[in-house]
Amino acid sequence: ILAHGLKGVFGSYGFENIYLLICKIDDLLKENKKNEALESIILLEKNINELEIIYVDEEI
Repeated sequence: ILAHGLKGVFGSYGFENIYLLICKIDDLLKENKKNEALESIILLEKNINELEIIYVDEEI
């Protein structure tokens, strides 16, 4: 359910790379591939952190 909501948020704002990564995580979890999903979740976290840095820097 959380992945579905995140797909909507990032997809609607045009963050395609993050959207596609969330889609991949969602699919992996549906297939019960937990280890692969965890690797993708770590990558997702890095992508979101980079996005946060970009927007915080633009506000300064």
